[in-house]
Amino acid sequence: NYFESIISTAHHKDDQLETVLMKLLRGVHISNLYPMLPRSNCGKFIKPLLDIKKDELVTYMNNNSFNWFEDSSNNERKYKRNKVRLDLIPLMQELAGGSDPLQRRLMQLADQSLEINELINRQSMDFINEHVNYTYYNNTITTVDINV
Repeated sequence: NYFESIISTAHHKDDQLETVLMKLLRGVHISNLYPMLPRSNCGKFIKPLLDIKKDELVTYMNNNSFNWFEDSSNNERKYKRNKVRLDLIPLMQELAGGSDPLQRRLMQLADQSLEINELINRQSMDFINEHVNYTYYNNTITTVDINV
C-alpha cells in the first residue's frame, strides 16, 4: 500500500529557523540555504507541521489531553544545534525585535535561496535537454561553445 510507505515527522516552524542558521554556520552556497521541504524528493518523508510554531503545538497537545514529549538531549549544550536553539536564537530574537520578525526575515532569505536553487535546476535541465543526446547504450554529449 502506498500510504504505508510514508513517514511523517514532527518537524515544526522553529526547526526551520534552526536549519537555516545551521546551514549558515556550516557555510553553504546561497542556493542551498533553504530549510526543510514539506515533502522529501523521494516522497517517502512528509513534514506536515512546518508552518506551526512549537509553542502552538505544545498548547494544542496540552489542551487536547495529549502528552508532549521532549528529548532530554535537546537541553544539552554539547550539541551545536542545541547551542543555536538555546543561545543564538534568543539573542538574535532580541536583536531583531522578537521571534516573529527574526523568523520572517530568515524565512524570506530561505525562500529566495529556494527560488535560486529551482532556477539553477531548471536552467541546468534545459541545457541538458538541449545539448545532450541520449542513446540506448550510452550518453553522447554534443559540445557547444558557451560564452560567459
